[in-house]
Amino acid sequence: MLEPTIICLKSTIKANFPHHGVDFPFAIPTGRFSNGFNTADYLAKLFGFKKSPPPFFSQNVKFSIKIRKFRGINFSSAGSGLLGSTGQTTPLQKNVVTMGEQLLQFSTVHNDLLAFKGPLETEKFLSKSLFFISIGSNDIMNNYYSSNPIPKEYFIPKLGLVYEKHLRNLISLGARKFGIVSVPALGCCPSQRIYQANSECLEELNNQARAFFSTMELLLGNLRLEYKDIKYSLGNTVDMTLNVIDNALAF
Repeated sequence: MLEPTIICLKSTIKANFPHHGVDFPFAIPTGRFSNGFNTADYLAKLFGFKKSPPPFFSQNVKFSIKIRKFRGINFSSAGSGLLGSTGQTTPLQKNVVTMGEQLLQFSTVHNDLLAFKGPLETEKFLSKSLFFISIGSNDIMNNYYSSNPIPKEYFIPKLGLVYEKHLRNLISLGARKFGIVSVPALGCCPSQRIYQANSECLEELNNQARAFFSTMELLLGNLRLEYKDIKYSLGNTVDMTLNVIDNALAF
């Protein structure tokens, strides 16, 4: 059985309270913005892990590297984004770890791997590892509701450029396999539908989510042409979520 991920951040953006986790074993809220296991948990389960990868700030991380029983690390931070400003703009958003900071955390893990495994084994190990990334929703939502939002035709390409920079940094550190989850149908989140007539989805946000997916398709395709040894899978979460909403009885 997978066990809950402990809460390790001092961020004010948390989900470690009911009714999050109601379908998790023992109905424990674990910090996931979910009723139960999320995609990363199911991936860990498919890989045969007894537990989901521990948070970076867990004391067990360096020890697991040292004894060569390393089974991944969770760098995620609720409320974070691609942009350094995302998750940092209001009093309610504090101590959020941006993706740029998460990459710095990974670089320290990379150095630990070099120290314990050596360059060749580290390169081989990382080339076989899956880097699972799900980010972008908070960036789009924050911009949409900012006092001076950047138009979609400028903002989404900007996010794409920042995403590309982060992916190139990961590639330079040895990452070769990526599982990328694009943003879902943001306009269909309950927090958005509650303000719409008849509780309909907010199409402008959904359109931005679609534009982000198209940007990621182009970005990853270009990186694949440049780096012949990388492999990736891009999840179209917009269509996935809309399929569930439109065909609820099938699920």
